[in-house]
Amino acid sequence: MSLLLRLTRLSCLWLLSTAHAAPPPQTVHDNPLEGLEDGDTETAPRFKRLQLRERPLQVKLSVDGKVLRLSGSISTGAADKVASILANAPQLRVVRLQSPGGLLGEAIRINQLLKARQVDIWVPSSCSSACTIIFAAGKERYMAPKAEFGFHHHLNSSGKTDAEDDQQVREQLKAAGIPDVLLDGQFATPFDAMWLPTVRQLTRSDYVTDVVSRPPAGLASLPVLEPDEVNDLLEQDDEIRLLRKALPQLYETHLPLIQKAAAENDTLVPVWRAIQEFIYQGTQRILPYASDEAILARAARTKVVARAQMSLLEGYCPIFGVPAPNKQYSGDDTEDVRWLVNTLQHLRPEPVLTGLRAQILLEQTNEAAEAAGKVNLRLLKAGRRTEPGADNRPYCQAVLDLYDWYDTLPLAQRVTVTRALLLD
Repeated sequence: MSLLLRLTRLSCLWLLSTAHAAPPPQTVHDNPLEGLEDGDTETAPRFKRLQLRERPLQVKLSVDGKVLRLSGSISTGAADKVASILANAPQLRVVRLQSPGGLLGEAIRINQLLKARQVDIWVPSSCSSACTIIFAAGKERYMAPKAEFGFHHHLNSSGKTDAEDDQQVREQLKAAGIPDVLLDGQFATPFDAMWLPTVRQLTRSDYVTDVVSRPPAGLASLPVLEPDEVNDLLEQDDEIRLLRKALPQLYETHLPLIQKAAAENDTLVPVWRAIQEFIYQGTQRILPYASDEAILARAARTKVVARAQMSLLEGYCPIFGVPAPNKQYSGDDTEDVRWLVNTLQHLRPEPVLTGLRAQILLEQTNEAAEAAGKVNLRLLKAGRRTEPGADNRPYCQAVLDLYDWYDTLPLAQRVTVTRALLLD
């Protein structure tokens, strides 16, 4: 591209970005992590956070008493909730289940309660971790065509994996109804990753009885999430709550889109996408006001997550837009929340606009890196390939190489180009 065309394109982008200036983010002093590491020293802070951040299991019985909805985190007391409802539901036929997981012991007990009632279970969207134990209790076990089941190695109450109790836990899970072939994949998948078996694997192992396009009778009219469940979901997420306080207008713009995704779809995937879009847009609004230290910390965190993902997911990097075909990354996001807390407490009064000069410096720096043989700029410019079966893992390493190259630059240049890259 000629310099004139480059200047013209970048000038247009800069004019467009300044023509619709958004309100600056508000300083936020809330810290959802405060006090999390105090108290019970036998329970890891991360384990506490996993239980606190998700909406506790909601147990709702339909008016006719035939359908039970279970959604949310399987936290302390979840089994007691289910037992209380079951005691007054003699006509129960079907359980609608969706959960990100939770406590192993609670899930095993719920499994036993539902097995005794010989009810059918249907998963419309997602069921991960300890949720898969509850699903195994169904007399008939149905999934929607786009539903996903996630398996990974469990954590003990200290927030760690423990090889000594693996055999005992495996026997408990097998007794609950999870077949050996799925348990093999579960125990081979680290906690920070999530193995997503194919529909063929789920059905051939007899874990899933059938894949049904239409839900069992009585469930067809239910949205994937009720409005109150959407609100609770958003309230429980620390990043969303912080961004909502910092950017209330942006939140009010995205909230109807999230609610619409929940009301009009039979899977949670569009809901998660709508939520992630709000988080992405919010972060992009904040970055121009972030301190230099926050910019460098964001880049460092990006590198840490990318390397963890590439290690756990065989070279794939969802953080750079290259998801693994049959696995997800479920690593600890405490540091992401900590970065957002610190950034929102130390916002600049005025934005540092990347503008034309920063974009030119970014391109010049990238070209210098390619000339020095440090990055594959051609691969980066080509972007991720979209044809079926394309292997985009080399793109992951190319982006990571670029971040590593920036770490070698003088501090002022490093901050400028890193900020421009994060906003690009």
